[in-house]
Order: sequence, then structure tokens, then C-alpha cells
Amino acid sequence: MVDAQGLRGFVCKNAPGRPARHHALNDLVARAMVSAGIPYTKEPLGLSRSDGKLPGGLSLVPWEAGKPLTWDVQSCPLADSYVAAAAREAGSAVEEAATRKSVKYSNIQAHHIFQPSR
Repeated sequence: MVDAQGLRGFVCKNAPGRPARHHALNDLVARAMVSAGIPYTKEPLGLSRSDGKLPGGLSLVPWEAGKPLTWDVQSCPLADSYVAAAAREAGSAVEEAATRKSVKYSNIQAHHIFQPSR
């Protein structure tokens, strides 16, 4: 998400307001699901990562190949850990962040379509 001044709304985990922005983006995805008539649940229990964190949401109907869609918003690709990638190639920081998020949820990908936000 980008604000009216062209600044990225999500910033590092230490920034004030980050949880509110994280929930706002998950709400945006949830409203899109409602608009499309797709039943979903936010932060579904039973799909936690090894660290106990939950994905942002889960479609309650098959999305593709008989699997439900699971999504999660990602950390800011402007965080210090992504600066080197951003300096090498445009868009690479976002792709690296999405790849890292997918690895974190690799345990559910056998039975779910996982989509990190980009």
C-alpha cells in the first residue's frame, strides 16, 4: 500500500502503527473476498508456522487444484535486510520478501495455495 505522498505504508516491525497497518491490509484482502462472494476466515487456527504465527487468511472453498487459498501480508521490502537486493535490481526486494514468506509457510503448501502479498 502506498499513501497519498507515494510513501510505502508498511515499514519495519519497530515502526509505530505497524500492527494497525498489517490488519488494515488483511482487512482489504478480506473485503475483496467478500466482494467476490468467496467465504474466508482471517488468521485461521491450525495453520501456524513453526514459530506459532498464523497466515493472514484462508478461503473456505477450493481456490485451485482443490486447494484453498492461504495468504499473508509480508514485511516491508524496504527494511534493512532487503536493501542489498533493492540496490541490485528493481523489484528484487519485493520478490525476495515474498520468497522468504513462502519458505516460512512451506509446511502448509502441500494442502494449500499460499500467496504472499507483493
